[in-house]
Amino acid sequence: CIPIEHSVSFGNTVNSRNGFIPITASPSPSRFRCASASAVSSTTNSIETNPITADSTSLSFSPSESRKLWVDSLTSIVSEEDKEELVRKYEMPGSKVESWRHTKMDALLKMRFGNKELEKLSTDEISNQLRAVFDEDKADDEFRVVLESGVLNKELNSGVETMFREHGIYVGDLKSASKEIQESAMNVIQDRTSHPPDSDQFFGSIHDAIQKQIQVIYVPQNIKTSVPLHLISVATSAASTSAVASAPSIIVILEPNSSLSLVESHISLDPSSVPSSAASDESGVFVRSRSLCSVGSDSTLNHALSSDLRAAVPCVHLGSASVKVHAQGTYKATTLSINSSLSRWDVRVDLDGSGAHGEIHGLSVGDMGRVSDLHSSINHNVPQCTSDQLQKNVALSKGSAVFSGKIFVERDASGSDSAQLCRSLLLSSDARIDAMPILDINNDDVKATHGATIADLSEEQVFYLQSRGLAEDTAKFMLLTSFGAEILARIPILTARVRVEKDLSQIVSRVQIRERSYREYSSI
Repeated sequence: CIPIEHSVSFGNTVNSRNGFIPITASPSPSRFRCASASAVSSTTNSIETNPITADSTSLSFSPSESRKLWVDSLTSIVSEEDKEELVRKYEMPGSKVESWRHTKMDALLKMRFGNKELEKLSTDEISNQLRAVFDEDKADDEFRVVLESGVLNKELNSGVETMFREHGIYVGDLKSASKEIQESAMNVIQDRTSHPPDSDQFFGSIHDAIQKQIQVIYVPQNIKTSVPLHLISVATSAASTSAVASAPSIIVILEPNSSLSLVESHISLDPSSVPSSAASDESGVFVRSRSLCSVGSDSTLNHALSSDLRAAVPCVHLGSASVKVHAQGTYKATTLSINSSLSRWDVRVDLDGSGAHGEIHGLSVGDMGRVSDLHSSINHNVPQCTSDQLQKNVALSKGSAVFSGKIFVERDASGSDSAQLCRSLLLSSDARIDAMPILDINNDDVKATHGATIADLSEEQVFYLQSRGLAEDTAKFMLLTSFGAEILARIPILTARVRVEKDLSQIVSRVQIRERSYREYSSI
């Protein structure tokens, strides 16, 4: 290990077995940790000055006591038997669990669940607020499905009947589907729940206990639609004396030689009749979503996963996706995390057929003390599969961003080709970024690269744009949006892209351009 008294920008390439390069840009002093790798190239690192001070915890109790109180409050939303079984089988993850070690869970642990149901929004109120959230003036062609607390609101659907009538694509509740679709969905559930993301067991069990409906998106064989489907999952976030929970469940099935573009947006809306002053320190909104996908042979699923909960009370979203890709199939995931007090995506992609391809590209923004986290794994289980991962992080104003991405190549998966890169912007001296690109290679006939960089906005680039007549905030906004542009460009729905761009414009005034010095280091 190499101790460094500054945050680092680091890049490397590994073509070897079991490469593991975790990188941390952290508070006072910043640290660089490098676990062993069998072959790592020499690198040049740009070092940021100005050490930063760690935040003190905001919990009223110790983390272990807070976890116990949180679990005890589950009896308000699950049966006593389910809670006892959950406690008997699993322990709530904390800082001693490797996959949760860097995820600050204070916003979740402060919540206490209650029996009281939040005021439900009327259909007209949801429609009006959605019109404001997703700027209708910029709306393009899309089919739309709306879930409220995980339950389908058929009155707000748009184009679903057309999808079924013209293409045979089914979108709806599992119980209302045909027998054949139900059987296919149950096979996916059985397969994917037996292959969950690594950190999914505890919260996955809570999901099973509180889910109200399972939604199915079924695309028949040889059906390719160019119009994207926008699935909007709404969490009611009215102020309350206790926290509330919901568990949206989505099954996506693509039969052979089919395609679909799906944007899955998780947002929160407030009933206007409930004042925010009614909230207590224990109130909040907890959303635990799950997406299970099966991509058939020669099929393509473009899947955008957006976590954007904002309200007068703390909002926590823990989302998971487990995907199986068959021969010559393609799965392209785009993850977005912004605005939630704690937002975490756990994504697992299994490449189970020769020629399968998997992608996970993402943008995480940690701002104003918020935590944005992506944990992912792409598993090359058979020969001749390819994968690509690009993660971009932005952290400022006491916020934090976490990335842990693992590329796994099985012993028999010869001819695998994988690339992984994490790029991060650390935009204030009180923010933190943890980047952990991981390779687990068990076959010599592979091509695999990974790397990570952590830096801040270039003072020279800002000055250049200012010299061309742009204001400083405009220059920063252009640099920020260009940093995330290749991620946002993957989202096929314009209104969803514009919403994120507006969020980026609001954080520009808090970006700090700091004096920097440069030194050279070599990794082990």
